Amino acid sequence: MRYIKFISRYIFRHPLFLMVYIFTYFLPNFNQSVIFYKKKEVERLLKEGKSIIRLGDGEMYILISTAMEFHASNQILRKKLHNIVKRYSKNDPFVLALPSQITESNLELKKRGIKDVWHASKVVYFISFPKRQKYADALMFYPRYDKKTFSEVVLPFLEDRVLIFVTKGVTIEKIKESDVFHKRSAYVVTPEKQAFDSYDYIKGNIDLACSKFSDKKEIVLLFALGPVGKVMAAEYSEQGYQCIDIGKGLDFIFS
Repeated sequence: MRYIKFISRYIFRHPLFLMVYIFTYFLPNFNQSVIFYKKKEVERLLKEGKSIIRLGDGEMYILISTAMEFHASNQILRKKLHNIVKRYSKNDPFVLALPSQITESNLELKKRGIKDVWHASKVVYFISFPKRQKYADALMFYPRYDKKTFSEVVLPFLEDRVLIFVTKGVTIEKIKESDVFHKRSAYVVTPEKQAFDSYDYIKGNIDLACSKFSDKKEIVLLFALGPVGKVMAAEYSEQGYQCIDIGKGLDFIFS
């Protein structure tokens, strides 16, 4: 029943996605081959000033015009995300990060009970993403899957930076109470839902926070703002700011 409901949702809106989805759904070995940056390469990229922008299953669904838990479907947001994906190259000031589950076969995912969660993402990657580009592993910010990239590369890199946190208030309160990030910090509180409706307001507050520090090369913007954070991270990267879209990783750090 869930499979039928999923198909009926896309019959008219995304026929190509639907066609590939149906054709590959029952192929046990269907997976995607992704070139991931290694830990040492991530360290080099951060030192070069590259930003990291994670795209998970929520962003994949927005790319095919579907709402996610904290954000309704929005065609302007979808277009912005789509442009980031389509133009992605090594010359961008940011690196896109993808979940490694899309490299697993349908059979492997089915055994773990998560095939329906990730199959659509594999199809979106197959249709929309550049295949010759390298990607970071989005799971580096999740303790369960991290291969010490976050603890041994990202955290040490942040130690001497000015950190501007862009996320919801409850997470910011946890950050303030912790000694994990005890260096110079600033905070931009964002709505918990429908953040795109406050896009300009959030950007104005980010600009204000950045203006308090003289050297933008010292600043790292840390986003935990769902799909809106991805778009903002790309925009601020183009302006010369380094951004890391940690997402739910912030909650794991302070939980």
